[in-house]
Amino acid sequence: MGLQREDYVAASSTLEKAVAADSEYWMAHDLLAGAYLKQKKYEQARQQAELAIEKGGAGSARLVLGQALVDVGQKKEASRH
Repeated sequence: MGLQREDYVAASSTLEKAVAADSEYWMAHDLLAGAYLKQKKYEQARQQAELAIEKGGAGSARLVLGQALVDVGQKKEASRH
């Protein structure tokens, strides 16, 4: 996968397909959030991290969500996560 090679564009493409195939799989949302964050696609990272958390993920999705919120200027909201 592109994540191992730090090819976040390729990883995003693969993970977008995984999310489309099974939107309930929290780990795909979590990994996609991380890939978006690395590409500085902060709003998309925030959305995917929130979906990962909603679907049952926690840990790293919360970190990505907090970082994405900081990066889009929502520091107060980020401190809640």
